[in-house]
Amino acid sequence: MPAKPLLAGVPIRSPSHWVVLGLVIEQTGHAYEIADRYERRCALVLRPTTKNAVYNALDRLVSHGLSAERRAPYGRSRQIRTIYEATATGRAAHERWLQAPVTSGDWNEELIARLLTGHLLGRRGLLDLVDLYERTASAQIQRAEQTPTSPTEGQHLLSTLATRLVIQEQLQVAHARLAWIRAARLQLQEATA
Repeated sequence: MPAKPLLAGVPIRSPSHWVVLGLVIEQTGHAYEIADRYERRCALVLRPTTKNAVYNALDRLVSHGLSAERRAPYGRSRQIRTIYEATATGRAAHERWLQAPVTSGDWNEELIARLLTGHLLGRRGLLDLVDLYERTASAQIQRAEQTPTSPTEGQHLLSTLATRLVIQEQLQVAHARLAWIRAARLQLQEATA
């Protein structure tokens, strides 16, 4: 599989890594705390992950200058811990990622990841993400509707049927997403009305 293009020179490709960065931007903290917030927010919607995967993501973010570590007293115990905080470069890269076209093969996972930290852009930013989701779902519908489903000479009937069933599934899922998008847009508009 070819490597995905870099986002303005940032070598972070995993939607879950971007969510971890968003959590660090949202609130500095130590690794266990960030991993706990990741699990609570993402457990049902992103691929299952372990606390170790979040720790690895934090290390990667630090190694690429998107987050920084500092040792400081933390919490009630004032125990010295490694605290993670976003750098200016990390904040700017995260904002660009939220607004960039979807590049992942699993566009649904990437858009869900963006929605999980899109509140950092404010209400208008979330509405822009919903618009991006709508454009992506509409493009999926258009592609599916343009896919030929009639058998070609020499093509097996079951192969044609399987193709048709897959396209029908994609269309139904994309139409369900459009219904969700309408509801999400309405809720966001009402939230500050």
